[in-house]
Amino acid sequence: MPKYRSATTTHGRNMAGARALWRATMAGARALWRCGAPPE
Repeated sequence: MPKYRSATTTHGRNMAGARALWRATMAGARALWRCGAPPE
């Protein structure tokens, strides 16, 4: 299985802040999609 570039920010002990940022970004996008806004 290929290693994705995002693995740099989602795996490892020192990446908790980066993971939180990814989660917040996706949570905001999902909220927009629920309101009917088209995905970018």
